[in-house]
Amino acid sequence: MSNVKFMVPEMFAGILLLSVLGVVLNYFWCGFKGE
Repeated sequence: MSNVKFMVPEMFAGILLLSVLGVVLNYFWCGFKGE
């Protein structure tokens, strides 16, 4: 059970990081296309 308890925060951090990266990339892509 301790393994699962340890993995959940890592998965959450990975998902959060991916979504933040996606937003940043989308922001830069929109800015690039805007110019």
